[in-house]
Amino acid sequence: MAEHLIEISRNTYEALQQELRELRQLVANSKQKSSQEQIGLFIEYTPAAIAVFDRQMRYLLASQRWREDYGLGNQDIIGRSHYEIFPEIPQSWREIHQRCLCGNIERCDEDTFIRADGTTDWVKWEIHPWYENSGEVGGIIMFTEVITNRKQAEIALANSERRLRDIASNLPGAIFQFTNRHGVWQVDYISDFIEELAGITAKDMIEDCSCFFDLIHSEDWESFVISVNQAVENATPWHYEGRLIKPNGEIRWWQGDSTPTVNEQGEVIFCGVLLDITNRKQAEAELKRLNEKLEARVEERTTALLESETRLQRLADNVPGMLYEFHLQPDGTMSFPYVSSGCREITEREPKELQDNPSLTLSDVHPDDISYVQAAIADSAKTLHNFGNEWRIITPSGKQKWIKANSKPERRIGGEIVWYGYMLDISERKTVEALLQEQEEFLRSIYEGADQIIFVVDVLENCEFRYAGWNTTAETASGINRAEVIGKAPEDVHGMIEGAAVRQRYRNCVETGIPNSYEECLTIRNQSTWWLTKINPLQNSEGKIYRLVGTTLNITERKKAEIQLQQQAKSLENALRELQRTQTQLIQSEKMSSLGNMVAGIAHEINNPVNFIHGNLIPASEYAHDLLHLVQLYQIHFPYPPAEIQEVLIDIDFEFLQEDLVKLLTSMRVGTQRIREIVLSLRNFSRLDEAEFKQVDIHEGIDSTLMILQNRLKSKPGHPEILVIKEYGNLPLIDCYPGQLNQVFMNIISNAIDALEDSFIGEQAQIHICSEVINSNWVSIKIADNGAGIPVDVVDKLFDPFFTTKSVGKGTGLGLSISYQIVVDRHGGKLSCHSQPGQGAEFMIEIPISQNK
Repeated sequence: MAEHLIEISRNTYEALQQELRELRQLVANSKQKSSQEQIGLFIEYTPAAIAVFDRQMRYLLASQRWREDYGLGNQDIIGRSHYEIFPEIPQSWREIHQRCLCGNIERCDEDTFIRADGTTDWVKWEIHPWYENSGEVGGIIMFTEVITNRKQAEIALANSERRLRDIASNLPGAIFQFTNRHGVWQVDYISDFIEELAGITAKDMIEDCSCFFDLIHSEDWESFVISVNQAVENATPWHYEGRLIKPNGEIRWWQGDSTPTVNEQGEVIFCGVLLDITNRKQAEAELKRLNEKLEARVEERTTALLESETRLQRLADNVPGMLYEFHLQPDGTMSFPYVSSGCREITEREPKELQDNPSLTLSDVHPDDISYVQAAIADSAKTLHNFGNEWRIITPSGKQKWIKANSKPERRIGGEIVWYGYMLDISERKTVEALLQEQEEFLRSIYEGADQIIFVVDVLENCEFRYAGWNTTAETASGINRAEVIGKAPEDVHGMIEGAAVRQRYRNCVETGIPNSYEECLTIRNQSTWWLTKINPLQNSEGKIYRLVGTTLNITERKKAEIQLQQQAKSLENALRELQRTQTQLIQSEKMSSLGNMVAGIAHEINNPVNFIHGNLIPASEYAHDLLHLVQLYQIHFPYPPAEIQEVLIDIDFEFLQEDLVKLLTSMRVGTQRIREIVLSLRNFSRLDEAEFKQVDIHEGIDSTLMILQNRLKSKPGHPEILVIKEYGNLPLIDCYPGQLNQVFMNIISNAIDALEDSFIGEQAQIHICSEVINSNWVSIKIADNGAGIPVDVVDKLFDPFFTTKSVGKGTGLGLSISYQIVVDRHGGKLSCHSQPGQGAEFMIEIPISQNK
């Protein structure tokens, strides 16, 4: 249909073109003939759409077709502006008009024209200038043709062709058209699916169709040719199934279907489809194989079924209980088509006895349970719900038994209902259940009657806990009703803080899987109470803990007594510590007093002979000078003494003697002076005459200490000299106990020397002593060494009594403890230590200048 419309449009267009050419010729001749009237008549009635305009685009002439195409009707448009009649004309058209007014010729084979009502038409147009007799452009002539119908037909044809191509591309087969022209087969068209089917492209096949025929399996070639010839000769539909061998060696099954036709030239045309039926053929082959296998197995199954029925009967006879098939007709008639031999043990009846007389089953039911059983059967028949019930029967021998039946009903066509099920003797289980019920009642009486709190906690998923039991004692002791506890979490019962602690204890019990006992403090009636709780985990058959059972005893009074005893013990411990501290101070004071007395005595005893010696050395030195001077005078006046005197002078090396005697006397004076200084340092250190509070120069105490320790500071084998660096500030006299403060200096400096002797390994060993005034009424004395330092965990214990890092025999651990008491307790000061391993240690003493401020 679309092709027909396009053909008509093309014919119309060619006729119109011819008319336009004649019209242009006529216009050209009009310049020579100046016959405007004839042109007007021609244009008016020509079947083409023509309009003539002057330079201002005013209408001079317009054909009837122009008026029809552009909806102008009988309007009087002559002399009116084209832009007035069509104000919506875009600027691009105005520019085209101006170019034509300048002598250009413009044309377009396809263009769109939007009408006033919003619809769009396709037009073909051509614009020529026309000329005055003077040769100037007088205006333009527009030739247009509305080609909307033709364009729509072309678009419809293109869409149709595109749809057909899309359909062909998506069909599960190759659409084709083969033509036999004078005995030669040619491919007019084939879709792209041929490449998937045969492994060759549509283009290759159109160029040479033999490439497809070469792929036909050699065993199928003859039948393929016969099928084609029969279809052509008999003019019957062509159908063929065969195999192809693709170029890659793969074998595919294909199917061809077509209805051959003969055109006017006598050529046979095959239009149809080629399908890939490989999967279907494989399925058919597999189905055939399965059918053959199934036939063989049916025979086997028939034999096996007979054996299976026998086996099932044996199984049914040996399963515990009774298997049955029970029918109930719409009229209420009952029947047992099948009953296993287990009925003998349960009902004491033979299977055939129940099959022949089904009513016996109801007659054996306990009189108290007959109505219940009948109602259960009726309800199962009505609702088709599972029949699972328990009731009592009385056997022919008079035994009473509990039985359980279970079956699923199904309704058959005609209304008959059939139950297939089983029946068990549960008398033993019922007896056990009765015993368990008695035990449960017994345990519940204990649970509710116990004087101890008993509670039960369910363990949920993700270790969640919910209370499931809360006995009467728990209600009484806690004041919390059972209804307020059951189903609640620990936080709901004990509050967020205490509940979180309780939850953690429950979680610990679940994680360890063993009973857990603990003491806990809980707030009951706004009072803190203590409880001794034990929880036991219960496991299910899978070994998973599903419940906790706890017992609790109120131990508040006992706990209060324990706390009171602990407080008393702590007080006794503090008193003992204070006693030990006092004892330590007394021991150290006694030791220092004894040491001071001994030092003072030694100093006094040494001081007298030293003073005697030191005082006599001065005149002895003067006497020696006088005697040496006398000898010198003898040598001057008697240069040649007797031989005996000369021998003596030589024997005693008189010249050396007179020089060395002076040096010896001088050295003895220096030695006695040194002894006097040591004695003075001992007296200053002991300060037995200064046991009371008084103002002293601290620097004298430090210097006396260094004097006493001078021997340890000197170089020794294996230990280099220890250099003491003193940076004394300008300190005023300090209110203190001089002897005790000297004891602190002795302890700290001695420890520094020990540290340097034990650990110094390289650089110059140093002790740095610095003093200064701080905060106007305080002084600080810093004593630092560059030894190995003190570990962090030791620094906090340095001032504890009897704590020491020294080996056995080198210290008691009381030095720093007593030093701390002297500085802090006796002088109201501060004693601290700052140390980092590998960077030495520094002790800082801070004491007030005056104790009155």
